[in-house]
Amino acid sequence: MPAVLFAVAVSVPKFLEMKVEYMDGGDDPFIAPTELRLNPTYQLVVSWVSFVLVRLMPFVLVAGLGVAILMLKMGQNRSPKASTGYRLQEDILFVSFPASFSN
Repeated sequence: MPAVLFAVAVSVPKFLEMKVEYMDGGDDPFIAPTELRLNPTYQLVVSWVSFVLVRLMPFVLVAGLGVAILMLKMGQNRSPKASTGYRLQEDILFVSFPASFSN
């Protein structure tokens, strides 16, 4: 439920960016930008929020979770029988491969 509320809160301003207007004395509608859409501060905020939510946050989450998985797997490989050299290379590949597709 919090994800739905967050998505609605982020999307509501998009519906306030445009309005329907009519030509002088005509019945032909057209879509025109509102003052909100033309505001440079609004455009800057929307650009940064989009960058953080769409580009930065998923990359940081995938990289952070990958490092956490790697740390957990390294902790499990502490047994004296494990060949840590090969397993560590395999674990790093396991973590870095999905992270390369996150962007």
